[in-house]
Amino acid sequence: MIRQVGGPGNYIAMVVDSRTLGILSSCCSVYDVLNDGVTIVELISKQRQPLPELNALYFLSPFEDSVQALIKDFKDDKKPQYGSAYVYFSAYIPNSSKIMTSLADSPSLLPRIRCLVEFNLSFVAYEQRVFHFGMPDALFQLFPLPSPYLLQKIADDLVSLCVTMGQKPAIRYHRNQLPWCEQLATLVHKGLKSEKIPPSDERDTILLILDRSVDLAPLFVHEYTYQALAYDVLELPVCCLNSSKASHSDTPEVLEDVFEYDVTNNMGVVERKKAILGEQDEVWVRYRHQHIQDVNQSVQEEIQLFLKENSTARMQQNMATTSEDTLKAIRSLPQYQEALSRYWTHVTLSEKCFDKLQDLKIMTVGAVEQDLCCGVDKDGKEISATKLLAAVASLVSDGTVGSDEKLRLLLLEFTQMLGMDTADRTKASTR
Repeated sequence: MIRQVGGPGNYIAMVVDSRTLGILSSCCSVYDVLNDGVTIVELISKQRQPLPELNALYFLSPFEDSVQALIKDFKDDKKPQYGSAYVYFSAYIPNSSKIMTSLADSPSLLPRIRCLVEFNLSFVAYEQRVFHFGMPDALFQLFPLPSPYLLQKIADDLVSLCVTMGQKPAIRYHRNQLPWCEQLATLVHKGLKSEKIPPSDERDTILLILDRSVDLAPLFVHEYTYQALAYDVLELPVCCLNSSKASHSDTPEVLEDVFEYDVTNNMGVVERKKAILGEQDEVWVRYRHQHIQDVNQSVQEEIQLFLKENSTARMQQNMATTSEDTLKAIRSLPQYQEALSRYWTHVTLSEKCFDKLQDLKIMTVGAVEQDLCCGVDKDGKEISATKLLAAVASLVSDGTVGSDEKLRLLLLEFTQMLGMDTADRTKASTR
């Protein structure tokens, strides 16, 4: 998209809305965009300085507010916001939408549109195997009664994902007292039937549509894998839950998960550091789904190996016999320094996780959580309900255990212990 419009020596402006900004941030870095000829990235919802000498690439979601802002940019034919408009929509324009009519009825804009393209990008690639639709409030909008529009929007986004992946999956859904899963499955099936997706050489795929009632325990239990634990106990900001903040700034904010921490430099001055927890951090990608204990040990081992290799590189620099050898050794040192800084980021992050595990007594609470979820102890022996209830009661009445941990433990007890009536739950919560 960017390379088709811009490129070396062909500078352009790029205009996004709050929804496509998240998609763009998940696909590439600021450097990638600037390197391909984009001089500035701006939010279409904000007041911008006219740049009629530049052509503009509009990457927008097919919603009326974004389209109206596009039309407004070229309302004055003598003072257009940009020279020409290359318009790319992140998804297909719905047949029921009036977007095409609005564009056709804009005589000052229409001659300046150089292309109009529809993508299948109604999702954000958060990780290698994780995506979301940028709907942090969807749970509250789905219950107790979802609007038909919301279910259709989710179905359209799922279809968009399947088309992009070149998959036409078999659809399986969870049938329970609420019909949302079945309704969504029906809408997705209908949407996929209308798409011409070539047969895939890969094995058949299955799309599972479930609601949270399938497994409530993960909502309350403490997880010990690196990423989940860090986001839980350190309350790290998650970009997809804070995407609305981008609209409050005149300059688009790249949506990234950032860990901030203090370090003391060689001069003894405390500095505030920021580390981006994303795909560009190889250490994070390698360890984020491993147990915290394994992460701490592995990172320490990698640091020791790294320092050994770094010392070897410095010796190679001192032993260099030609200017080419010296240049090669010197060029390698900044790379080592950046990598070492990244390692120390994860040493700091993992240590903070361990501190929280101790301060919040999560290891003690977590043992009871695991027993509640599994119904057996660490040796695989079945635990009686009486023993489980007594263990929960002991922790809930412990003044050194935090209120959040107590609440999560009680909610886990209520959802995992069958047969508890209202009186039992009231008694448990007032211990």
